[in-house]
Amino acid sequence: MTKNKSLKSARLARSFGFDFRRRQNLIKIRNSVVAYAVGNLLTVLDLGTREQKYVRTGERGEIGFIAANPEGTLIAVGENGESPRICIHSYPSLQLKSTIHGGAEAVYTTGKFSPDGKLIASVSGLPDYWLTLWDLEMGAIVLRAKAHGQEVYDVSFRGGSSERLVTYGAGHIQFWRMVKTFTGLKLQGTLGKFNGEPLCNITGALELPYYDMMITSTDYGALLIWVDGRVQLKIMCKSESGANNCHAGSIETIAYMDGNSTILSAGEDGCIRKWSVINIQEAISTGVKGTVYVLPVATQMYDGAHIRHICTLDTSFLIQDCGRGLVTSWDNDTETPIISAHSGAITGCEASLTSTHLVTCDDVGSVHCYNYLSRTLSYKVRYKTAATALTNVPLSIDKEGRSVIVGFNDGSIRILVQNLTCWCLTLTLKPHSRAINAFSWSSSGKRLAIYAIDGSTFILNVFRVAHSFRFEPIGFVRLALSSSVFWESETVLGAHIADDTYFFDVPSAAFDSCTDTYEISVSPRVVKRARVAAVDDQHDVYLTHDGSHSVVIDSDGTFELYEMNTDSASIFQPIEWRTIHSETECLDLTSSKSLEEELQQKRRMELNENEAAAVIRLKCLVTLCRDELSMILHENEQLPKDMRLSGRDLLVDDLQIQRIHEESLQSLTLAHDKIRSSMERAESLSTQLQTAYFDKLKALPCTVSSSNGDLQCSSFALQTECDAATDLEEEKALKIQAISIDKDAIERIAATTESLDDERLAQVPDVSSEARRRCERARRTKMLQSLLNAEPFKTNKIESEPSTRDPLSRGFPLRCDPESYVPPEENLTMQGKLSELRHVEHKLFNHLSTFNQALESVGRAPEEIDEVTMVSLCHLKTTAVVRSMMTKISRLIVMQELRAMPEYDAKNMEMESARDRANEEVELARATVNTARLSIGEEQERLKQREKLKKDIETTFENIVMPPNVRKALLKVFHKRISNKTKAETDTTEKSQADSEYSDSELDSDFDDSSYCSSSEEEDNDACPKECDEAVYERVCKLRSSRIEAMDSISEVQRTLDAKKKVHDSVTKKLRVSIESARALENEATAFEKVKQQSLSGLTSAFILPVSCVDLHEIDHDNMIVFSKSRLEELENQLTDWEAEVQTLKRQQQDLKREHTSLVALRSAKTIDLRNLEKKHTEIQIRKFGKPVVLEELDQVLNSSQGTDDLRDKLKAQESKNAEEMRDLKKEIALKEKVVLALIETHTARLNELLAQNSSSMPAFELKVS
Repeated sequence: MTKNKSLKSARLARSFGFDFRRRQNLIKIRNSVVAYAVGNLLTVLDLGTREQKYVRTGERGEIGFIAANPEGTLIAVGENGESPRICIHSYPSLQLKSTIHGGAEAVYTTGKFSPDGKLIASVSGLPDYWLTLWDLEMGAIVLRAKAHGQEVYDVSFRGGSSERLVTYGAGHIQFWRMVKTFTGLKLQGTLGKFNGEPLCNITGALELPYYDMMITSTDYGALLIWVDGRVQLKIMCKSESGANNCHAGSIETIAYMDGNSTILSAGEDGCIRKWSVINIQEAISTGVKGTVYVLPVATQMYDGAHIRHICTLDTSFLIQDCGRGLVTSWDNDTETPIISAHSGAITGCEASLTSTHLVTCDDVGSVHCYNYLSRTLSYKVRYKTAATALTNVPLSIDKEGRSVIVGFNDGSIRILVQNLTCWCLTLTLKPHSRAINAFSWSSSGKRLAIYAIDGSTFILNVFRVAHSFRFEPIGFVRLALSSSVFWESETVLGAHIADDTYFFDVPSAAFDSCTDTYEISVSPRVVKRARVAAVDDQHDVYLTHDGSHSVVIDSDGTFELYEMNTDSASIFQPIEWRTIHSETECLDLTSSKSLEEELQQKRRMELNENEAAAVIRLKCLVTLCRDELSMILHENEQLPKDMRLSGRDLLVDDLQIQRIHEESLQSLTLAHDKIRSSMERAESLSTQLQTAYFDKLKALPCTVSSSNGDLQCSSFALQTECDAATDLEEEKALKIQAISIDKDAIERIAATTESLDDERLAQVPDVSSEARRRCERARRTKMLQSLLNAEPFKTNKIESEPSTRDPLSRGFPLRCDPESYVPPEENLTMQGKLSELRHVEHKLFNHLSTFNQALESVGRAPEEIDEVTMVSLCHLKTTAVVRSMMTKISRLIVMQELRAMPEYDAKNMEMESARDRANEEVELARATVNTARLSIGEEQERLKQREKLKKDIETTFENIVMPPNVRKALLKVFHKRISNKTKAETDTTEKSQADSEYSDSELDSDFDDSSYCSSSEEEDNDACPKECDEAVYERVCKLRSSRIEAMDSISEVQRTLDAKKKVHDSVTKKLRVSIESARALENEATAFEKVKQQSLSGLTSAFILPVSCVDLHEIDHDNMIVFSKSRLEELENQLTDWEAEVQTLKRQQQDLKREHTSLVALRSAKTIDLRNLEKKHTEIQIRKFGKPVVLEELDQVLNSSQGTDDLRDKLKAQESKNAEEMRDLKKEIALKEKVVLALIETHTARLNELLAQNSSSMPAFELKVS
């Protein structure tokens, strides 16, 4: 079929389809006439003649509900969409009688006529859920209330009255009645209470003919009896197997039959059950509360059915079955199909190439065949898997044009052939394991490409053999998800993927059985193509091959047949088809394997068989060798000893020995090569280590001795400064270990080495250890004395250069030290700390290199160095060691700070990015405010221009010369507001009516006349006033038109200006919020810097100093307080405990602060909730009682009664008492009347006597009392 988007010249011939998923989609109009909705098409079906009438409504969307009045003369259709309406159509003419607006914001869900036909009840859906009562004659709202917060399935009137209603739906049922309050008539709703039963969806409701009870159906299969808005009983089915729910699943609908003596229930289990109303009444009369068991009168089961609705007619029922896609007439347990359609979305449509048949398939597995000439469904078939694609078999393969290929969701295809009365399945094949997406035939019709949703395309050669088809697989290619697959030629397959077109060369030969896979390995050719804009259309329109009809497929599973206005009839003639017998499908294609999977399984089985055969062959060979060896050994034992062969000769031959030698030699060669490569790697590693460490040294340690050889001093081993900086970069991991100083280093710091005497003493073997220790102590004492003697040399040097003294000699610099090297803007960042660390390393390098230079200047000749110079060098080295140790302490502190800096830097970056975003928002908001301000200025300028134009028009009118009596009439004409708009502008006028009235009243405040607004008809009846010139009148009319246009323009500009002012206010408010946010972020960053400074200042560093680095001074113990070591330890322990306690109290304080904050927030939330509840409480009281009431008094009234029976007894007693009092009052009234009559008779007699005496001359008359 070819796509055709033009339906201007087409006529709707037939609508094939039914919305089975819609609740209550069958509405009785009259006994043999029903109506149903399909999309936005209202279909009226005459069951007797099967004639259909159509009304296209709901231009803004689909139909929401259909309802008919009791007389069957009116049909109400509720639309869905933007500003939906309710259209009232008359029947049988189906003419639009009236429309109702304002009952819903977007969706209507249900609606019903009242029993007297004067009211319509409608319920809207999301988002408003309004229950609205309409006056049908006036088209106005009578009452309105909020139906519920969830979907409402249906609404109905109760008890034949227009004042009582019931609505039910998702998780609720609500009972409504009209009540009179002091503010007027209102709808009062009572939400049904389930009384311990599980909360469920109420799917249907009927009124029972006694006790004002209702029976409802539920979504879990039970029936509930409601009394006074509460569930009193739950009905369950009593059967031989035990007590179960009335239905296995949701009960979708319930209805009366046989004059309300029997209730029908049906649901998703496909079962229709009949329940006797008398049996239900007997179960209720037992007084049992909770669950009662009722045996159904009859049960009818239909396989695969899912009954959504039962429409009750006078003599039969219509069953809406979405499971089987049927609407059937049900009479005396007999089914008669009325409508058969797709119950799922249509996924494929093809028109026959040789006949007037149309084939469709859907996503529930149904394949239908229609005759579009006779407008009937010929037959259908249904499979277990959803059908996803459909194509005709070309005439080159099937000359009769009877065959179609249907693709399914499990990756299989079925070839169906049309018979006269049914489909014939001729072949089943599964080329894919995923759903079929599309088919593509080559131009010759001999090649078929089947594209699946996983991107693979299987290619088959197709042949016709006798009366069947033969498919030869060629293979498949893997594609990305493409938009379409097509044949460029017989050997070239094309595919549109994104903006490119791919071409694949397909082999012409069939699949080779020796190949391990069907996949075709081929590189595509890529060609760029122009981008095609996607067309968003809910309908697919196709044209049949004979051009006589068009088919419009909707997304809800329906399609419409349009007859094209062509002069020629269909070119197809009736065909006598021979009958083809169908093949039985004997496999479950859902669980079966595709062609590729079967091939892979076959190859795996063949491989397993080959491996098993090889193992068997090997076992047989081993067995033969073992038997032959046993025979040889037995014969060898039978020979004499001198002739017997040794075990080596028997087991290994020369070839085997040679092979072993060769393998051993090869192994030795490999080992030798491995050792040589290891040596080469070791040498390379040694070279690298020398380059990395030894070559980096700026100076190696050297030692000088005094002339007498008693003292000696060594220099420091230094790295180059650049290499030290490189090592600093490598220390960014900051894995620092505790500093430890070796004992030997401490001894070297003391500027001591082995003296020559000690060396000689060490060479004497008989010296005791005690003597050695004694000599060592004497040597150290001597060296210390030498250091003390050299102190003046140090003092002179320091005093001579006081300005160059290193501050590190007094300790490491603190962050608050003004002499610190690191600038203030960098001292709290990672880069700043790294710079500080490099500076410390440089100072350390300078300390050590300075001493090395001093040592080199002295020289290395022992005979030139005296003892005093040597002592001075040792003292200089001690000073360098002390300064270097102090520098190392500073380095340790900096590195500990570096360890904490990454966390702070991450926080800094996060806060910096937040500040940048806040600043960007501020700049953007400022730009938006400026733009809005400029736009407002432009609109104000336009408004001034329009007002000036209006003023000029009025000035022109005032300047017209005319007589005074004529001026008054023309002034009325000039100020008259005409509405001569066209019909196309009516909607726009209605939409802006409120704004227009406001602007008119504002602009015409200087003129007030009842004839200001008039219709176009009134304008036509206007005439030129008497004594007025026609030219002047025409000019006034033109000025009036110009003035009205100016007023409309002013109104439009004013509305635009107001809207832009609102925009300006909103963006200004947003700007203020952005500025406050940026300021808060700046304050937060400042506070964080303070916290970070405090945290870094509070770091604790531990280090070890040698004894030689400690300076001892004389101390006056008389002016000091001395503590014992144990007491100091106790004080330290106590301080530690106090600090731990302080930390614990701080944590508790923080927890209490957080708890206090949460409690304050909770109290605020509870206060708001309490206010809302009080407000809601007052609203509920006003809605329920008409005014606020005192609940304590109401509780006393309710508690004083013990139930409904007591209330009834009290009511009867009160009524009897009132009746007795009424009888007493009537008796008293009768006695009083008798007394009054007696007095009247007495007075009348006396009056007659007086008249007789005083009026003897007048004609006599007599007063009579009747």
